Amino acid sequence: MLICVFLIGGGIQFLTLSRVLAKRTKALGTKPITGPVALVLDSLPEGNGLRCMINVYTHQMRNPIRKYASIPMIAFFYSLFYVSYGGPVMQDVRRQLNAPNVLPGFTDREMQADATPRLYVFSKTDRLTPTTEVLSHIREARRLGLDVRTEVFEDSPHVSHARVDPDRYWNAVANIWKD
Repeated sequence: MLICVFLIGGGIQFLTLSRVLAKRTKALGTKPITGPVALVLDSLPEGNGLRCMINVYTHQMRNPIRKYASIPMIAFFYSLFYVSYGGPVMQDVRRQLNAPNVLPGFTDREMQADATPRLYVFSKTDRLTPTTEVLSHIREARRLGLDVRTEVFEDSPHVSHARVDPDRYWNAVANIWKD
C-alpha cells in the first residue's frame, strides 16, 4: 500500500518524486508495483507560485511594513528558482497531480482515469492555499474522469485539519482505502 500526504512544500516534493520514479522505472525496466494506491492532497494545489511563496513567508508577519518590505526579496529568490527550474513549477505540480499514473512505477494503469483515487482535504479559510485554486483543480480532475473525493473543513488553518478534527480527517483517509 502507498499513500502520500502532501503538506507545505509537498507539491514540489511530489513533482520531484514523480520524476525520479519515472526515470527509475524507465531506466531499470522494472515492472510496476501493483496494489492499492491513493493520493491525499492536504491543502493543495496552489497555482500561482509567486503568490504562494509570498503567502508562505509572510503570513505570520504582523508588522505590515516588514511584510511588504520582504516581498521584493521573496520575488527575487522566487525568480531565481523559476529560472533554474525552467518555468512555472506550480503549474507542473498541478498538471502532474491530474495525471492518471500519478506516481510512475506504482501502477501500470497509465491510461485509466481512475488509476489513482484522490482525496482533497482543504479549508474554506486557508490563508496559504486559496479555496478557489483547490476547487479549480478538482473541477479539472473531474473533467478528466479522475476518481475525486473531497473533505472540506469550514475553519481550519493550512495543513491543520488533522489536528482540528482528527476523527473526521482520518475517517476520510480510511474511506478512500475502503473503496
